[in-house]
Amino acid sequence: MTSVLLVARVAQTWKLGTRFPVDRLVDPEGFIGIDGAFRFFPNGVSDRMIEVQEVQQGKFVTIDAAPKNFLGK
Repeated sequence: MTSVLLVARVAQTWKLGTRFPVDRLVDPEGFIGIDGAFRFFPNGVSDRMIEVQEVQQGKFVTIDAAPKNFLGK
C-alpha cells in the first residue's frame, strides 16, 4: 500500500507518455506512508519515521505517533 501512495504522489506531476521521473523517488522531504513518513536516498538506503505502540490490556496504544514528514528532523 505504501508503494501505491508513493507512485500516486510522484504521478501527480508526471505527464503520460514521458519517462517516469525516477529522480522524484529521492525527494528529501519524503512521502507519507500508512504508518509514518519514509524517504529514499540516492544510494538506495531508506529512512522511516515510525509510530511507537505498546500493548496495554490486550490493545495497541500509540505511545508516540509517527511524524508526517521529515521537516524539522
